[in-house]
Amino acid sequence: MRKRTQTNLVDVIIPVAYFAVRAILAVMIQTTTHGLVSSLVGSLLFSLAYYGLSAWGKCLANK
Repeated sequence: MRKRTQTNLVDVIIPVAYFAVRAILAVMIQTTTHGLVSSLVGSLLFSLAYYGLSAWGKCLANK
């Protein structure tokens, strides 16, 4: 049971940490609002896709 809880936490932590790091880098590097917004949206979409694929894979593995 403990291993499954740790796996669930890792599945959430990886996309959140990725988005946080990308957001910090985007704020530090971008000088225009358009570049900042597009960078944040891109990293958010990547994080959501990663989380969705990991949830879908977990569903398939539990069948």
